[in-house]
Amino acid sequence: MTKFMKGMEKVWKILETTNEECPQCNEMTLRDSIINEKNSQWKGNKAGYIALHNWVRRRKLKPINCIRCNKRPAIDLANISGNYMRNIDDYEWLCRYCHTKSDGRLDRLNTEYKGRTVKKIKWICGFCKTEKLVFPSFRNKYCSKICFDNYQRQKFKGKHNERKM
Repeated sequence: MTKFMKGMEKVWKILETTNEECPQCNEMTLRDSIINEKNSQWKGNKAGYIALHNWVRRRKLKPINCIRCNKRPAIDLANISGNYMRNIDDYEWLCRYCHTKSDGRLDRLNTEYKGRTVKKIKWICGFCKTEKLVFPSFRNKYCSKICFDNYQRQKFKGKHNERKM
């Protein structure tokens, strides 16, 4: 065993005993005396956005599915009130769709284009001829991969029949 590993064994023994009470003075050890509010770097409710989310993420259990729709997996930790404070009950686990919907970002995404409001235009699929409202920058000819594949099959069948003749 190297000298480094022998030194690390001492460190590991110290780290293992940091959560236990001190047998002589019956008090918590050094680690417990500097966590949360007792830490000199503690900011409380003045903590930043990421720090608050990390704090809640460590304390609030993550469900398997979204709390609102119960269909998709919960990914985002969303603030309910909009006031970012250190309150676990003010956060909920949501899927990305429900999170953007609750924040109002989904509505803005559907009405805004590059920072300005844009009216959607009528567009017709090149294969199935269905009509949709899309942004002016939409450049696809087909509404889905299925329509594109069907168009390719039709095109190939025509070429295949020409070769046989």
